[in-house]
Amino acid sequence: FVSLRSGWECAMPPFPDVHCDQSHLAAAMRWLADGRFTISDKIYRKENPADPQKYYQEIMNNCRDELTVMFDWRML
Repeated sequence: FVSLRSGWECAMPPFPDVHCDQSHLAAAMRWLADGRFTISDKIYRKENPADPQKYYQEIMNNCRDELTVMFDWRML
């Protein structure tokens, strides 16, 4: 029986509420809102979220100039 680990994935962080996906996402959203970093509008295009499958297919088939899509929920 062999158990191979890189060393950190089984260690419990000292502050689990800080080291979680929700905390990381909240921090990223705060940084965007605070203007700490910006995302170039050349890597995404805002689209109406009414037909997301259309855009997923375009991304999967490399039919877009942009890297990804940002759904603008105000367009609904």
